[in-house]
Order: sequence, then structure tokens, then C-alpha cells
Amino acid sequence: ALLAADTRTERATLLDGADPTVRDAALQYIAEPEATREVNRRLDWVRADPRRIAALKHYYRANIADFISEHMYVTDPRRRAPGQSALVPFTLWPAQRRLVDFVLERIQRQEPGVLSKGRDVGASSVCMATLAALCIFEQDFSAGIISATEAKLDRFQDTIFAKLRGLLRWLPSEF
Repeated sequence: ALLAADTRTERATLLDGADPTVRDAALQYIAEPEATREVNRRLDWVRADPRRIAALKHYYRANIADFISEHMYVTDPRRRAPGQSALVPFTLWPAQRRLVDFVLERIQRQEPGVLSKGRDVGASSVCMATLAALCIFEQDFSAGIISATEAKLDRFQDTIFAKLRGLLRWLPSEF
């Protein structure tokens, strides 16, 4: 009912009449982004039956973009405001899914690939997420990462390796 309330007054009335435990749980639920709730719901489902983990690993090995969208998180610097978490589920856009396919195809064919991109489209994060997923699902996988300068690779907080560490830090322990 709280999510369906149209006005602040309606929400306040519902919260004022609720048991304190229910009120606190409702406020926590509303504060959490819907996408995060969905990720948590999926993880609860997976953890309810350990056999599901093996089946999902088999599925994700062939569907890397789905794995990224369903289990990886990135930080969005635009959300670094009081009361907002900068950590958000890495839900891939269609162009980012095509980039995953492009990277996978280059690796499968063992050929180089050049990417012409604009700023702030998430290409570096998509590439790092793809490589991280391949490290999880492909036995003995390794990759080389090149950058124009060493500083862009791993000297500052917003570097390629920092993105990779962030992606791995928030992965569910099952993977």
C-alpha cells in the first residue's frame, strides 16, 4: 500500500499507523532501489536450493551479458549525493550488450578489435565486467589489458583496475 500511495500525506498516514518494526522495514525497503531489490530476490531464490547455482553457472557461461546484468554492481558518480548509494546494479543497455558480444567474438576468433566510443558510456566497465566473468566461467582464462598511460591503468581511484576490483568486490560469494 505504501508504494501505491499518491501523496506524502497518504504515505505518512500509513507509516504513522504501522507497527514500528513494520514501519522500519517499509522505510528500508523504499530506500533501496527497485533494481537492488530484484537482485536480492534472485539471490534468495538461488540460495534456497544449492543445485540452482551449478545450473546458473552453466547458463551464465554461455550468457555473459546476463551474468553482468544480474550479478554485477558499478558505482555511478552522479549518485554521490546524501542519502543515495553510488553503488548500483550494472544493468546493461542494448549497446553495452552488443559490446559484450563484440569482445567475446574477438576473443573467440583470437583477433584484435578497435572500439570507437564516446565518454561516459560505460565501455571500460563493460570490458572489465566481461573479462571478470570470463575469469569466473572459463578455466585458465587470462587477458592482457593495455592503457595509454600507467596512471590510467592503476594509479587512481577511477582507473581500469579500480573498476575491475569494484566489480569483483560486490559479486555474490557463489561466483
